[in-house]
Amino acid sequence: MTQRPHYPKLSISCPGFALQSAQITSQTAPGMIRGSCTIAHAFISRLVIPIIVACAPALSAGPAIAEPQSGLEAVTITSATGQTLAFEVEIADTPRRQVKGLSFRTTLEKNRGMLFVFEKAAERRFWMRNTFLSLDIIFINETGRIINIHRRAVPERDDIIASGGPAKAVLEINGGLCAELGINPGDRVRLNGLAL
Repeated sequence: MTQRPHYPKLSISCPGFALQSAQITSQTAPGMIRGSCTIAHAFISRLVIPIIVACAPALSAGPAIAEPQSGLEAVTITSATGQTLAFEVEIADTPRRQVKGLSFRTTLEKNRGMLFVFEKAAERRFWMRNTFLSLDIIFINETGRIINIHRRAVPERDDIIASGGPAKAVLEINGGLCAELGINPGDRVRLNGLAL
């Protein structure tokens, strides 16, 4: 499944066209772009990014410019009792996406999360710096089994959260969901119906 892209914040000013000044915002991107743009004649109430015809943005100080989010993928967790739970996740499979993770987010829907996928299994270490949400961090081995769960990680802490064994993937979901849904070590995780 593909998620609609979230656009970064742009301040648009059009000299000589006071009625066409507007501001487009997105709460998903921690890095913001600020610039002065000239736009084609259009109805501001229906303004979309593609109608911008000339733009010379000046980058603001602060966090790096955010990439568009990856599309959502289907992750299922099957418990020892046979219960299957489904989540829609963003995939963090590049170093840049893995470093950013869920940092600076203020909301995460209940059935959503982020799956960090690595080339090979190894000891993984995470922290909650610049992460404003409590998370359950699920460490998954190369066979797709959960090897460890750090429950309700405390937001904005620099404490190291270790996998406790070689992990090929790490799933982050809202804090408290593992206890609520009965997710435990030994449960099997699949991505789009396939083993990790």
